[in-house]
Amino acid sequence: MVSDQFLEPADQITAFGAARMRELGFAEPTDDDPNWTLWLAEDWEAMIPAHALVTAILDVYRIRPEVAVTSIGPLPPPLAAKPGS
Repeated sequence: MVSDQFLEPADQITAFGAARMRELGFAEPTDDDPNWTLWLAEDWEAMIPAHALVTAILDVYRIRPEVAVTSIGPLPPPLAAKPGS
């Protein structure tokens, strides 16, 4: 997720926002990685950052749900089940 380094002053996250990002599991921005980052050990953990990203969009960056939905667009259709599963 974008850090304050790339945001206009009015859009920067607050101390609450930074604390919430850490609580959601994001690593703080650094010189080498200037944005808030989530790292996965396994592919199956993908729902963890998905939840964290949506929560950050709504809670930290204060994007209204209807704006987020319009900006993101419709969800893709579910993947077909693998044969034999």
